[in-house]
Amino acid sequence: MPDVDGVLHEMGKWKYMVFADLLKSFYQIPLAISSMKYCGVVTPFKGIRVYTRSAMGMPGSETCLKELMSRVLGDLIQEGCVARIADNLYIGGNSPTEFLDNWRRVLTLLQKNNLRLSAVKTIIRPMCIGRQPEHHNPPASRCLMDSD
Repeated sequence: MPDVDGVLHEMGKWKYMVFADLLKSFYQIPLAISSMKYCGVVTPFKGIRVYTRSAMGMPGSETCLKELMSRVLGDLIQEGCVARIADNLYIGGNSPTEFLDNWRRVLTLLQKNNLRLSAVKTIIRPMCIGRQPEHHNPPASRCLMDSD
């Protein structure tokens, strides 16, 4: 897993960036049918609940998420236009055109792989980490994506 210093170093190169979070990331990973027999939980209602999707804390779920994100976004991470820690994604660029192109590429790859982002946790910033904006509290229209 990438370390925080490496991600901050990568982000420091960008003038425009998006901070995004996968929506319920572990629940977006389906379990193989052969694995489901190990994922049953006895309920107090005289039944068994069997997980069909991965869950946080389930053995191997963190590794599976890491592998999935590497498969989906690995090329963009290698190019230096995406950085990630767990289910947090950081997409950037040095010009508005480059930034929007990278953002479109990420959204296209996530859509192809049926992965969703949390709109509430997606923030667009027109500055690098460590730089102060012209106004300490820029208008929300410049920093937040308001769709869900």
